[in-house]
Amino acid sequence: MKLGISEILDKIDIAPNEEAAIKIIQENDGPPLQIFFQLAFEPKFEWLLPEGDPPYKPCEYLDQHGMFFQALAKITIYLKGFEYDNITPLKRESLFIGLLESLVPADAVYLLKAKNKSLDVKYITAAFVEKLYPGLLSEVVEPVKEKKIETEEELLAKIPKSKLDRPRKSKYPNVYWKAQNKCWMAKVFRNRKQIQLGEFQKEVEAHKAVVAYEKQEQEKKLKESVN
Repeated sequence: MKLGISEILDKIDIAPNEEAAIKIIQENDGPPLQIFFQLAFEPKFEWLLPEGDPPYKPCEYLDQHGMFFQALAKITIYLKGFEYDNITPLKRESLFIGLLESLVPADAVYLLKAKNKSLDVKYITAAFVEKLYPGLLSEVVEPVKEKKIETEEELLAKIPKSKLDRPRKSKYPNVYWKAQNKCWMAKVFRNRKQIQLGEFQKEVEAHKAVVAYEKQEQEKKLKESVN
């Protein structure tokens, strides 16, 4: 990520439209930003901390946004069901206050908003996050306005057959059109190695496979970092 979490969210908040907001996210996308969205909107994440904001002394340093990303590696200390339930409430709250005091003040404010499920950044809702990252959240907690969305089959039916054989480019990263089999293929690259995630009839299904893989890798890294 090129910017700090608060810098990204502040830019989104003043974006002129949703398209511009999506572009900002795409330019700064990565596991840290996706984990933050999970902290803010994942209904299954239960914080083991008192409601509201604890008293803390804001950090005096304004140039250490990297501290927030480092903190995400151990954020499961404050969530239920991640092998840290045995920490005493007083100890956990003390650790959280120390964390807030180590962050850039604006980053600390956004972390508290995520904890309190009160993120108020324009465009950023659970429905928006689910639309941008299908499968990132276990469920959408906000109602989505009904809108007729054409299926891929319906869209393909409108395309002249002469054009169907031309190379097709996916709008999702790590998703490719395999003309030979007339299907979408999901694959990622790790440590200079190509990992095949499967072939799919629908482009969005291939994207979901990539998201699921990235999510699994994120959770694995989180567990390894806290052990």
